[in-house]
Amino acid sequence: MFDPTEVIEKLQAEIDRTLKDVSQAKDIEEKLRLSELLNNLTDSIGVYFDFLISAMDSEMEMWDEEEEEDRG
Repeated sequence: MFDPTEVIEKLQAEIDRTLKDVSQAKDIEEKLRLSELLNNLTDSIGVYFDFLISAMDSEMEMWDEEEEEDRG
């Protein structure tokens, strides 16, 4: 199984590295390319959080159903 914290840390490290690269970019084309990469990385974090929330909701529903079966 994957570690959600590790995935977020890796994405954050990539974002940090890209921000540093943007600040050191020499021309507008390179800044644009890196800005697009940065946008994709931040979008990825949002998608990943949505996935985790959905997965947690599914697990909570499953636990709720099991509790109801145990009571019933």
